Amino acid sequence: MNIPFPKESFTPINDIILQSVTAPAIIEVIKIKMFDVLENQEKSLDDLAREFGFIPYKLETVLSLLEVRGLVEKRDEKYSNSKIASEFLVSTAPLYQGLAAIVSMGFCETVNSSLGEMLKKDKQERKDTDKKWSTEQAMEGTAQNAVSGGLQKAVEIISELPDFNSFRLMADLGGNHGTYTMSILDKNPDLSGIICDLPQVADVAEKRCAQMGYAGRITGYGVDLRTGALPDEKFDLILTSHFLYSCQDNLEPLFEKINQALLPGGWFVAHHHADRGSEMSRETVVALEMMTRLCGYFSHFIEADVLETKLAASGFGNFQQKWTDNDNGLLLFAAQKEK
Repeated sequence: MNIPFPKESFTPINDIILQSVTAPAIIEVIKIKMFDVLENQEKSLDDLAREFGFIPYKLETVLSLLEVRGLVEKRDEKYSNSKIASEFLVSTAPLYQGLAAIVSMGFCETVNSSLGEMLKKDKQERKDTDKKWSTEQAMEGTAQNAVSGGLQKAVEIISELPDFNSFRLMADLGGNHGTYTMSILDKNPDLSGIICDLPQVADVAEKRCAQMGYAGRITGYGVDLRTGALPDEKFDLILTSHFLYSCQDNLEPLFEKINQALLPGGWFVAHHHADRGSEMSRETVVALEMMTRLCGYFSHFIEADVLETKLAASGFGNFQQKWTDNDNGLLLFAAQKEK
């Protein structure tokens, strides 16, 4: 055999393949609530093995992987949570992201298992994805993801808009879990909200908000916003968060609807991913975009200049933009309807 010497190293490719076990390992540890056990207490390898019925020498490799990823710390042969794990991966933590991680992993697994088929399909996968948003797991996972950083800053910026305290009615387009609406209403006790989402989502959203103490202040309105009409109301504020990207093939008609639904001087606010100027890693940007397109959407990113051009043509001005979570590429863009 005349086997040639490699001109390049295969190691970078091999590393990517081997490291693909990391995410499933983290998800499994979240599911069994190992981070709960490690919160505010140190545990030895044998302690953890007994707790979960695992074989110690096998569990040690998982713990080493978590240590390398900065999720656990090891001191004197005992393990405990890192700060990031304590904040986001302990099930009783205020900013727990466990279900959000599981939901994201579900989308990744769908892409991983059907990549070849999805590259050939068109349209149908969007319908399949839309059906998932009304499930309790998807809604609660998305709600968790919202509070991981961007929501708090977005609500703060919105509450500082001119005349915010005089706002009386807002609409949340694609509002899903309603956490944005509830958080904004907390800033203005005289404000009410309508969550506009697909019919199967809007009903669940209204019930969820009612259970959280907002009955009578938040209602659901079922509509496919690509083709249907907005509620027959006049709004002080219309918000979209992580939704506008799903209408990128139909933005101009949607902006016309939004303009007509706003009171003179009312505000439209879009909160979403933007690429240009963000600090997201290039691999994360490309991976998110790949998942988005394979799940049937045009793109997960909308740049500020695109919004400004299209909104100006629809009767908006006084444009404002601020990053709410630059590490995650989250941009808030506000525009005011001409008075």
